[in-house]
Parts: sequence; structure tokens; C-alpha cells
Amino acid sequence: MAAVEDGKEPFINWKDPAFDPEALQVFLAGKRSVREFHDREVPRGVLEKMLEVGAYTSTASNVQDWHATIVTSPEKKAIIVKGVRKMQALLCKALKNKAVRSLAKLVPIAKAYLADPYLMDKLKMMEEELQSEHDNVFFNAPVVVILSTDKNSSLGAANCHLAGSAMMYALQARGIGSCYIGFAEQMLIRSKSIRARVGIPRAHKVHMVFTLGYSKVKYCRLPHRKKMPVKFV
Repeated sequence: MAAVEDGKEPFINWKDPAFDPEALQVFLAGKRSVREFHDREVPRGVLEKMLEVGAYTSTASNVQDWHATIVTSPEKKAIIVKGVRKMQALLCKALKNKAVRSLAKLVPIAKAYLADPYLMDKLKMMEEELQSEHDNVFFNAPVVVILSTDKNSSLGAANCHLAGSAMMYALQARGIGSCYIGFAEQMLIRSKSIRARVGIPRAHKVHMVFTLGYSKVKYCRLPHRKKMPVKFV
């Protein structure tokens, strides 16, 4: 359903800022996953601006069903990190077993993960990180954003990813780096108790988790990317 002005809340006036298309393409192509952050607090006003952008992002049938849990508490971030590291340890142990890897290929999401030719090297690296005190989940990011919807929302995942992507680009425009954290998303989907301890609404399913903060790294080159396969019909 498209947004319709009902007289109760009139639309806000808007004018196309007419960005240079080439400059915008360079900006979008320059989005990088940041894993090194300054120990610097992100102002509440910046987070609120980020949330405004997410709220204006289109949603399927205009349901606007997303919910954001903003985690800044070191204690709550530590709860999530501990849960993820436990899941990673179980994953490393399981995937060392050839029979388990064969069975896992029957699961679509696992099949894609197992197709990585560098999987065993990554598992070895993960095991080494699990032996250290290094935060290999959030990389000491000052803020973690968790996007969720009611578990019965049929298009909640798409809506959250659309909003989350827009929010991360908005942050980039303010000089703030971000990184999508898939392991945290998968752990929170599976752990009802940790969702409750963190403060995620009880009846919600987590669809996206990302970190944000002021980046220690300044990128000056674009990485190599494969061309997107395309067919014009």
C-alpha cells in the first residue's frame, strides 16, 4: 500500500537535492566494512538522524514494521559477544567433521557457507581468535544496531535490510563507519534468552545487526569486485 496523505499528518515538503550522479556512484561504491574504531562516543543526535533515514526507507506494502534496538551498554554488548563466541566454537568443532559437513550441505544457508574455498583457513583463524581476548565479533565498536520485526512479518527481513542499508550509507556521509555482523544476527535468531537479556522485543525476530563508530582507517582505493552477472531480456 502506498503512503496516502490523510489530512491528519500532512506530507513534509521535499525537493530533490539533485546530486551529481557520478559523485553519488563514487560515494556508494566506497562503502567499506569497518572493523577498527576510535574509542569515541557517537552523539545521540547522530543516531537519531540515522534512525530518521531508516524510518523513511520504503517497506513492503508500507507496513513500516521494523524496530531498532540500539546497544551502547558494554555489558549488553558483552552478552552478545559471549553468545556468538560460544556459537563459533561449536561451529568450528562441528565443521571439522567431514560427515557433518556433508549433512550441512543439505541446508541452503549452510551450503553457501561451505562452498567457500577458504573455509578451513577461516575456521582455523576463528579458533585462534577464540583463544584470545580480542573482540572478533563487534571489534570494540561503540554502538551496535539490531533491527527486528514481529516474528509473523512475512517481509520483515527485506524491510530491515532496506532500512539498515540506508542507515549505513547515511552514517558514511557523516564520516562514521559500519559493518554488517552476520554471526551476531544468526546467534540472536537462535537464542531467546539472550534476546531477552539484551532487550529485544519478546515476539520479534532479528533480521539485521550492524556496528558503527568513527573509523580508524581511511580508505583510498576500491577493492576488486566481480562484475554482476546480467541478462537483458
